[in-house]
Amino acid sequence: MESLKANVELARMAARLGFYGCAETFMGMALGDANRLQRHDLKRGIFRIRNKLRPLAGR
Repeated sequence: MESLKANVELARMAARLGFYGCAETFMGMALGDANRLQRHDLKRGIFRIRNKLRPLAGR
């Protein structure tokens, strides 16, 4: 759970600084953690944030 929180926080910081590609990578790692923990509520939130970052990353 700590790894999940850390990855989400790193993604937020990276996005604030303009490193959208890095932010998406951290979100992907957080999604993997949520998958492993089988937390579907967290997965929904991560997908919501990740989808907001995608247009900013140029993908």
